[in-house]
Amino acid sequence: MSESQSKPKQRPSYYWPIITDSKSAAEVCKGAATVCFLVAGLNLIVATVAIYVGHPVFGMSGFSLADVAAFGILGYFIGWRKSRVAAVLAVASFLVGKIYVFVPLVGNYFSSLDSAHQFPFGGIVVAFIVGTPIFHGIRGTFAYAKFQKLSASPAPSDCTTDGLLREMR
Repeated sequence: MSESQSKPKQRPSYYWPIITDSKSAAEVCKGAATVCFLVAGLNLIVATVAIYVGHPVFGMSGFSLADVAAFGILGYFIGWRKSRVAAVLAVASFLVGKIYVFVPLVGNYFSSLDSAHQFPFGGIVVAFIVGTPIFHGIRGTFAYAKFQKLSASPAPSDCTTDGLLREMR
């Protein structure tokens, strides 16, 4: 089989990035960190405006500064430290935040089906687009740890009986 007839080369995808080695896992982690920093930056802007005007803006108040700090710290640990705990916490925090925002909106939509309350399709789509790389941060950090563990283990040729005997001498 010639090289051109071998497996078709897979294209990288935003929705399911290909992770084949520690370098590609690190790239996925950097993407998740970038989105965490983006979320922190946008929350910082909205929280600052909410503090300035004295009432919540887009359902966010000055207390959203805690989200700013959390996503900034989690982004650092995901992108540069490849922390699996930080990746899981980022996804959990993102999901809890979205549930906190969307449950009242959906409840208002179904409690009074008039034109004043519209179903938040746009918010759900944006949450999916933003949340996807954060979710892949979990994949990237776990894959990175796996590849690092594999590269640190001894080569299979050293695990032979001869290799063990040499180490014992």
